[in-house]
Amino acid sequence: MNSDSSLLGDWIRFRNGKTSPQRFKSGRLPVFGSNGVIGFSDQQNVDGQAIVIGRVGSHCGSTYYSPTSSWVTDNAIIARAEKEDETRFWYYVLSFLELNHLSQGSGQPLLNQSILKSVPFVAPDRRERLTIASTLGALDDKIESNERILDQLEELGGALLEAELRLDVYGFPSYEADRRLGSMLSVLETGSRPRGGVVATETGVVSLGAESIQSAGIISTKQFKRVSNEFASSMRRGRLEDGDVLVYKDGGRPGNFIPHISAFGQGFPETETTINEHVYRVRAANNISQGLLYWILCSQWMDVEMRKRGTGVAIPGLNSSNFRDLPWPSISQESISRLNESLDPALTVMLRLGAENRRLASLRDTLLPELLSLRIRVPIEGATA
Repeated sequence: MNSDSSLLGDWIRFRNGKTSPQRFKSGRLPVFGSNGVIGFSDQQNVDGQAIVIGRVGSHCGSTYYSPTSSWVTDNAIIARAEKEDETRFWYYVLSFLELNHLSQGSGQPLLNQSILKSVPFVAPDRRERLTIASTLGALDDKIESNERILDQLEELGGALLEAELRLDVYGFPSYEADRRLGSMLSVLETGSRPRGGVVATETGVVSLGAESIQSAGIISTKQFKRVSNEFASSMRRGRLEDGDVLVYKDGGRPGNFIPHISAFGQGFPETETTINEHVYRVRAANNISQGLLYWILCSQWMDVEMRKRGTGVAIPGLNSSNFRDLPWPSISQESISRLNESLDPALTVMLRLGAENRRLASLRDTLLPELLSLRIRVPIEGATA
């Protein structure tokens, strides 16, 4: 095995992105900023696969892999391997190097092309490079496939719910005049944190906060904040049970409450998990399944109702009284039974996929430094012992 000691600039071509075109929520090609995909467009300034590196701000040094043509804004740097089929290998290298540590500037962190080109790296030979990219890429491809299924299940659940409701021309259902959400719940509680708060660490019990609440099976952070095992055991409320629906209850910009709904269970995001005081743990009563509760709370019309009731100028939020006062849709018992039978299993699958993605990502992150350092070697097809 031969290794080449050189600089990143010998292997990768760097250039800055350009001002963003008009963006849409969906489209043919992704638009990348410093924090990843920020929209879609039919225009491109990158032809084919590339690596995107956050150039300025809090996401400076973040790395993203784009397998397709794209548009990269001027908040990011475009990186392309000299040999195109090695692009994914160099994406893993750049991810491993933690480029945010190389940023300059105290007020506004900044990375430039000169800094990136001058970073030394000992590269394994070409066959090793391609094998490493293939190995790690297989894990990321599976994660991406699972995420597509999660998106499809999310949309399917919403469509099944809407099909059972009588929506008006504005997309709103009719509501039961004498029934509110609170009467359909058996549990509505927040969690807590110890004095001094929580920290990002590998030990203890996960403490989910607003930054972690995205949707069922999808989490928006790589490293969780945690409480000690002793504190978790002493909590009288906020310890999660399988199937719990989670609601981000306060925060966001002044006067603009933006609710987020997620769920816990099937090992997602971990087997034992707690919540802090900014998250509601919600369980349905009567004959309503947790799956049906999840999709009702995720619906566009319930989102509108929650935003209406979100109070507070400095820190907007949805207090428990306003949450309980949310309207309940008119829905027949037959529809409830059908939705329970379809939505509860769908939610279970989403949570299992989320748990699988967490395991795959952990395996990838464990293998990455071992493969790049060649402490672990993957057999190369066609190589002789």
